[in-house]
Amino acid sequence: SGVAVAFQLPDARADEWHKKDLPMRHADLQRVDSSGRIVATLESGTEPSSPMGALDTTSSLAESEARRAPLNPSFQDTVLPENWTEEEQRVYDSLFDELSSRSPSSCSSSTSSSAVGRPVAAKPQGVDADQCAWLLQSCGLTRRVLKEIWQVSNPDLRPKLGRKEFRACCRLVAHCQVLLAA
Repeated sequence: SGVAVAFQLPDARADEWHKKDLPMRHADLQRVDSSGRIVATLESGTEPSSPMGALDTTSSLAESEARRAPLNPSFQDTVLPENWTEEEQRVYDSLFDELSSRSPSSCSSSTSSSAVGRPVAAKPQGVDADQCAWLLQSCGLTRRVLKEIWQVSNPDLRPKLGRKEFRACCRLVAHCQVLLAA
């Protein structure tokens, strides 16, 4: 199994990105913590050597942080937003429920019998790429923009979007539509 890596060359425009598939244990891949600090190389699983030499255990954490090299300004966290308005939740969740109930994989298991024999709807499991593409075809955005939206809203490259990822996808579509209308 591998990992898809998106990167920019030093002389690239802000919107010019390249993509490369690498094996999971490639020597150039490094594990980072939530602050972006390298904590291990994936090839060896060992701690990398500190670029500042041995750590001074007598200094404060604030001093250590101040000495640490700043993050690459093009590094972006892939954490999806959680600040949804009530209207976004209502509209996006309604679309999510409708699309996920149409899923070919969930049609055979979308209902189960209750204790009295009536079918009970199962909780939606997700919206797959084909369902999302079907919905997005009518939004008026180019294929390239839609591919970028899919990449951003699905940072873990899962075959199905969960509710949170689907909301992010819908919000990005809405933002792009507003920009095109301006």
